[in-house]
Amino acid sequence: MLLGCLSARLGAADAALVPPMPGTAESVALSPVPTAAPSPVATAVPRLQPAAPPETVAAGPLSPGAEVWPDHGVEYRFSLGQLWVFNAAPLSYVPVEIGWRFPNGLRVRTAVEAFYYDGPQKDPTNNGKTAWYTYSMNNWRTSLLYEYPWTRHLRPLMGLTVEAMWGSRQYSSVAANTANPNAGSWSGFGPGALLGLQWQAAPHWGFSLNGRYILLLGAPGNVGAVDLGWDYLFSTMTKKKPTTAPRRPALSIVIPAYNEENRLGPSLAKVRDYVRSRRLNVEVLVVDDGSSDGTAGIVRQAAKAWPALRLIQLRQNLGKGAAVRAGVLAARAGRILFTDADLSTPLEELATLDAQLDAGADLALGSRAMDRSRVGLKQPLYRVLAGRTFNVLVQLVSVPGIQDTQCGFKLFTAEAGKRLFAKQQVPRFGFDVEFLFLARKAGYRLAEVPVRWENSPETKVRPIRDGARAFLDLALIRLYDWQGCYRGL
Repeated sequence: MLLGCLSARLGAADAALVPPMPGTAESVALSPVPTAAPSPVATAVPRLQPAAPPETVAAGPLSPGAEVWPDHGVEYRFSLGQLWVFNAAPLSYVPVEIGWRFPNGLRVRTAVEAFYYDGPQKDPTNNGKTAWYTYSMNNWRTSLLYEYPWTRHLRPLMGLTVEAMWGSRQYSSVAANTANPNAGSWSGFGPGALLGLQWQAAPHWGFSLNGRYILLLGAPGNVGAVDLGWDYLFSTMTKKKPTTAPRRPALSIVIPAYNEENRLGPSLAKVRDYVRSRRLNVEVLVVDDGSSDGTAGIVRQAAKAWPALRLIQLRQNLGKGAAVRAGVLAARAGRILFTDADLSTPLEELATLDAQLDAGADLALGSRAMDRSRVGLKQPLYRVLAGRTFNVLVQLVSVPGIQDTQCGFKLFTAEAGKRLFAKQQVPRFGFDVEFLFLARKAGYRLAEVPVRWENSPETKVRPIRDGARAFLDLALIRLYDWQGCYRGL
């Protein structure tokens, strides 16, 4: 080959990074990354939405809406129930339970209950005649329960109980005022089974409906009970600290910067104000392309109060294309916006490009040529003529149909951007043309839309030197394609 593929040489020798400062700079390798064909899953990028608070994942049982359920702690339960004992009429009772909830869904409860009944009922020991009974009963029980994670608010309960019941029964017959052999004191002890349903309205309180059956040994009969209770967890309970899962940003904004200490501060302030006013979940990556001034310091200072701002530093000046490539490959969002450090195109134009991706495009390109009435402060005449001459050549040899390849305002899906920039060979101003050339070659859908734009008098573009390089890059793109450097797209 006449020229080696440049992306294979953008490694440690040409793109070594300065050591990162904690929380502000990071190391991003510029060597090629593996590529893969687009997939329906990768290209289904969601629309930009307002940022939401970080998602909280509870440390308790994993279930839908687990954040509603408490982790562990002291639990109180106040109930109203009905109990059936010895074929008697239902007894009303108001038990109070105290227990402990474990993180794995287990509960241990203990309760002391008091029952009292005074009223008529049929007496099976006296030919079914109506008799008047007076019950005075007490019960102690301990329960081991498990709640099954079913839905966000609803969970079945199941468990075993051990109960001890004691009391007295007094009897007098309406028909014959004689003593009944079943009257007197009694006690019983035995196991039971419990089934229930728990509705958890909030981490500290909920409702449960329980039914249980107890086999009392040593007592005149068995016991059945149903109760509806209000469960409350004591407010000073100990809880595991919830873990916060950072949300994936919806948009990554990549800003290449070379000796931009004068313009970068105001530009970052505009980006921050735009993002916050619209509550967008965005990360901003400033790539310092080997600046010799205070560009990196400006970013570090801004990052102290803006966690979404990230700084990537290249040890030496490699070119605008190499800087954009480093930012794109480090981006974490599903959509990536590349914009110039001077914000010649205001961020308010982002919605126009975003709509094109929503409509099915993979790349949305801001254009100054489609509607020149939207160009505010115009470029000098010599730059306008040079740009139009360059565009004619681009149309002929690289990307026909695109009226403005050089506008520094492009939005694309992360899948497309990472795949294309991994094959990048042109590190300087011709990278825009190469990027679009590769997009066409890979079969991505391009949409060009008019945007507002104003020329910056402090532009870093040098017409003679950079213009000559850009014209040379057009030839190199074809040469790299012929050499097979873009193979695998």
